[in-house]
Amino acid sequence: MAAYAHDLAALGVTVVPLLDASSRAAWEDTLWAAMDEFPEYKTKGRAVKRVLGGFGALGNPSSFHHPAVRRFRASLKAALRPLFAAYAEMVLGTTHNVQLEALFDRLCVRCEAFKRPVPEAWHRDIYDGEGFKLRPLPHSIPADDSDDDEPLDERHRRRTTTPPRLREDLLFGGWTNLDTREQAFVCLPKTHDEPLRGKKGFASFDEAEIQKYRFNERLQAQAHGRMGNAVHFNATGEVIVPPGHTIVFLQRLIHSVKGGKQPDTPALRAFHGFRLTGETASLLDHAAAVENGGVPRIPSGQIPPMFSSNHFAFFCSEKTSEWRDWSVRTFYDACLYERVGKKTYKTPGSKDNRNPHVNHAKVRAMPSLAEMGMWTEAYAYSAHDRAVLTPEPLD
Repeated sequence: MAAYAHDLAALGVTVVPLLDASSRAAWEDTLWAAMDEFPEYKTKGRAVKRVLGGFGALGNPSSFHHPAVRRFRASLKAALRPLFAAYAEMVLGTTHNVQLEALFDRLCVRCEAFKRPVPEAWHRDIYDGEGFKLRPLPHSIPADDSDDDEPLDERHRRRTTTPPRLREDLLFGGWTNLDTREQAFVCLPKTHDEPLRGKKGFASFDEAEIQKYRFNERLQAQAHGRMGNAVHFNATGEVIVPPGHTIVFLQRLIHSVKGGKQPDTPALRAFHGFRLTGETASLLDHAAAVENGGVPRIPSGQIPPMFSSNHFAFFCSEKTSEWRDWSVRTFYDACLYERVGKKTYKTPGSKDNRNPHVNHAKVRAMPSLAEMGMWTEAYAYSAHDRAVLTPEPLD
């Protein structure tokens, strides 16, 4: 993994060949089968639109807690552990007292029939504890500043007698391509170390900044090129993520979401989030989500919505009932909240408004499996499942 760790350190992004053809196909089939077992949905099959919006990232609670999803999360953490260990040695100078935590993130299905993603401006995704009323990103990673030639006994003495210098925890995003076709990521390598401008959350750049720093020109210049050991670009300068490969990037990397035509048949990817930390406690408090099958916070800190705020106008449309029909056709009634507007309609949410928070127009989430009467023994977390979501030592 050293070559891929070098790319991650130098470029802020790397692409790892994680699954061979048979393993990729097996996981793809397993996760599609799991989606057909999600208890919230009445309809089955790959052509089911399980969430609104072209971005395609699922937000229903079982998409985080289904046993197959948990197995994939555990296998991904184990497979990428050597990458993060090599990265820690290169960047931090040590793996000692450095922990790796897997964060909850979403499955994603994209298809032309499900609409196209809304193009996003150049931005960084910066964890925003303050914005979501969560704790700030800790400064807990021990930085080993010793010389490589320092005797081991002296290094041990210093570690045990001198308080370590601490640096901010590191967050990583990305996804695994579980489809048979190439996927791509729009980004500018080497921008992970550029100043953050003090902005958090969806830290976008305005048009003047985009022109000043020539982001679009830099993207075009990447076309058909390569960087580092494993980062290859397509004809429009995007990083290629072949089938069975996993892309990992530092949260600070400047990137965007491309709109445009999507695959004619549904394409699956699994987003992931990881944290390098000196802590042994999770970044986010997901105890309730684990105990009740609730919708967890994802690496940004947000609670994943099931539809955008723009969809309220579509639900109330006088011209078509497409959106209203989608809800009642797709979900069991226990998963639906009735809203009154120009039209009375139902959206995924907390039935009878038992949980007003998730029904709020700014949240638009689903309640827990337990609230909907769908939390069964099959979904109970084992000690191993919990450990995957907890920081574990790299060394």
